[in-house]
Amino acid sequence: MICEKFNQLTPFEKVIYIGKLVHAVENDDILFDAGNEIIELANNKGIFKGITIFPTK
Repeated sequence: MICEKFNQLTPFEKVIYIGKLVHAVENDDILFDAGNEIIELANNKGIFKGITIFPTK
């Protein structure tokens, strides 16, 4: 389920938000580690349960 804060962004704002996150983790080791911590937290909360991020089919 998409969180309300993200859902309220315009499509353009969503692209900018995701783009900034990607740019940050691509360009800084500390921010990359923070991104991994976010992923682990989401995993622990069950956010990825039943979800395939990069499906092969």
